[in-house]
Amino acid sequence: MKTKDIVYAAVGGALAFIIMRLTAFPLFASATFLKMEFSEVPLLLLSVLVSPVVGLCSLLIKDVLLFCTGSNIFGAISDFLAGGIFILLFSLIVGKQGGPKRVLAASLIAPVGRMLFSIPLNLVILRLQFGTAPGQVMAMMPVLLPFNFIKSLLGVVCFALLYPRLRRAAPWLGCGDDKKM
Repeated sequence: MKTKDIVYAAVGGALAFIIMRLTAFPLFASATFLKMEFSEVPLLLLSVLVSPVVGLCSLLIKDVLLFCTGSNIFGAISDFLAGGIFILLFSLIVGKQGGPKRVLAASLIAPVGRMLFSIPLNLVILRLQFGTAPGQVMAMMPVLLPFNFIKSLLGVVCFALLYPRLRRAAPWLGCGDDKKM
């Protein structure tokens, strides 16, 4: 990793942490522990505009900060794994060229990928954290699955609003061009 990539990752992780703290709210009244927040938006932007590695490193920094400020280790690990799958899928599908068709495909595939990954992830994490039986975890899926999908979908909507402008305005990231989205 180049020095500038390390700086992007550090700043991105810190920014994502701040956004998470400022925007978190429960999405479902029946599951107030599931917080909707928009910290993945800058991580998606970094993953596509700079590299997936920078986006994942930013996510790791955000989750280390989350853990250091009082979150339990299972929450931080769960956030890193679910967010990491989502960010990696999204950035690999969009690629460096990132045209509208690729963004649309990533906007559909990555949230579904995260949602499907959340099934085994929750089976393991909730078992380790609370001793929750698999049947009880499966009973929670009608809330867990839509949450993961909606969180991801709202993140990609924000990404889609910001990405074309940043792509044109940020040639210093190594991604600027005059190709319109």
